[in-house]
Amino acid sequence: MTKMVIALVLLFSYQTFAHSYGQGISLKLDKVQLKKVLKSIEEQGNFRFVYKDQLLKGSQPVSIEVKNASLNEVLDMVFQHTHLTYRRLSNQLVVIVGDKKTESELASTALPVTGRVANEKGEPLSGVSILEKGTNNGTSTKADGTFSIDVSSANAVLVFSYVGFKNTEVPVNQVGRLQNLVLTQDVSNLNDVVVIGYGTVKKSDLTGAVAVVKADRLLDRPVPNVTQALQGKVAGVDVSINNNAPGAGAKVRVRGLGSINSSLDPLYVVDGVTGVDGNSINPNDIASLEVLKDASSTAIYGARGANGVIMITTKRGRSGATRTTYDGNVNMAELSRHVPVLDANEFVQVYNLAFANGQKFDPLGGVWAPSKALNHINYPLLFDNNDKPLYNTNWESEVYKKAYSQNHQLNFSGGSDKTQFSVSLGYLDQKGIMVNSGFKRYSARITLDNEVNKWLKIGGGINIIKSQQKLVSDNNGGLNVPRMVSEEVPILPVKYPDGTWAGNFNIDGLEGGPNPVHIATNRYTLINLNQTLGNTYLLFHITKDLDFK
Repeated sequence: MTKMVIALVLLFSYQTFAHSYGQGISLKLDKVQLKKVLKSIEEQGNFRFVYKDQLLKGSQPVSIEVKNASLNEVLDMVFQHTHLTYRRLSNQLVVIVGDKKTESELASTALPVTGRVANEKGEPLSGVSILEKGTNNGTSTKADGTFSIDVSSANAVLVFSYVGFKNTEVPVNQVGRLQNLVLTQDVSNLNDVVVIGYGTVKKSDLTGAVAVVKADRLLDRPVPNVTQALQGKVAGVDVSINNNAPGAGAKVRVRGLGSINSSLDPLYVVDGVTGVDGNSINPNDIASLEVLKDASSTAIYGARGANGVIMITTKRGRSGATRTTYDGNVNMAELSRHVPVLDANEFVQVYNLAFANGQKFDPLGGVWAPSKALNHINYPLLFDNNDKPLYNTNWESEVYKKAYSQNHQLNFSGGSDKTQFSVSLGYLDQKGIMVNSGFKRYSARITLDNEVNKWLKIGGGINIIKSQQKLVSDNNGGLNVPRMVSEEVPILPVKYPDGTWAGNFNIDGLEGGPNPVHIATNRYTLINLNQTLGNTYLLFHITKDLDFK
């Protein structure tokens, strides 16, 4: 009898599934918008569509009449005369993508993912950090626990992290879990000690907003400074990179925009030393980083901590045999997208048409028009005897090139039970994608800790950094490199055969500065910094039984 009941249940389940994806969709629609058609299909099955709204814009109205058809049959008819296609990712999810692609191309198609995050009591969690695994693509949940993120492919995995809760990884094709994801509390993590402005407390006893970032998470991608390393690591901390110059720091906002006139930068505290430039620290020397976001940051630092406090603890020596470690990486950066522009022949056609129109409709020159046609007679250095341009320069390709960077770190550490030391050396050479730009940093750091006796421990450290940043795009007007990339005409070379620089000024009527390669090569700013940061300490252990022997 039991086996019969189980068989009936399985049969019913199968029939329900078959109804959702097999026979069971009936439609009779005449010239209905595609979005409404998809909504009507959703209402007849246990699935939903995920798509970007802009994909459906411009689609022609759909007319369809089917009865008890399968999902695949209906969708094939709906998308028959469109540029769209679809793919089923799970029993509950159908993704609409753009131009029709092969199966391998579909696997790498970006798609939107939405969901909701809550705790074990069903209460929504706000500010949960969400990161697409293996990328820098991330977001955070809203006040109601909901989130929305565009992932790179259907095979992507989302990593959810929140203070006091275990990190959770969910594949995006498990859409059912994402609709109401429950994070589990990390009991062991609550016993960790967190450094705050007025001492140290356990996470389980902490009522303030404190986020902790360990060194391995901070350095999961190659970055030149601490501020860039913070991007996407701490929920509620806004990190924006508005300057892509090599070595440039990011803007960090812990408490949002609270003022127009005063500084909004957080206070940096490095090994107890306040007011340090956070970007002057080599990220490889950091052991952990704490972000204080509420009253705990002003308890000891006062008004200086009004915009939050970022406390950095650097690495120190450990007892045992001397250990030598090396860490290095080489990476390449390039322009992700090129702007389409006119080539030399297209530009000559447009320019000469403007000249002809000016001669015909405005012979007195009342409005701007080219004063000369582009040809060999007027510009023998730019055209051959057949009036064909001698040069076809893509200025974007001439200015923005592949840039290779390298980072090397060498560390020695060791010591006895009483004395520990560490020595670290660092070298960073970051090339910019804009020609002639770059950033170099040399760093050396030495720490020493010595337990003199049971009640006294002394120690200290010194950090020496020498850096040079080369900027080539900090001018205005005709001396601004990005501007001249868009203004320089393609019939000009970078240099003439005799070695002289070319520019728009070589053509009558065209204004502007030198060509952007000329600017980047001959006009730049060097920022040289030599910094030394050191600290010493005396640590007394005062007990009832003082022994000064």
